[in-house]
Amino acid sequence: MSIKLEIPSLRVLMESNLEEVDWAKIRYEQLNMISKNRLAIICHRQLYQKRMAKTHERKVQLRE
Repeated sequence: MSIKLEIPSLRVLMESNLEEVDWAKIRYEQLNMISKNRLAIICHRQLYQKRMAKTHERKVQLRE
């Protein structure tokens, strides 16, 4: 699963007349969002792997 997030370049933001402080704040918020999304994906993947392992173990036990 990949995360797609468009972060405008400094040139684009300068053309939109944003103050440097505002640009830095927006950039920080966007980077923070990426970190939160990655953490959520990692947790989701770990839970999925645990479910798959449990399912596999049950199938193996049933065959014995």
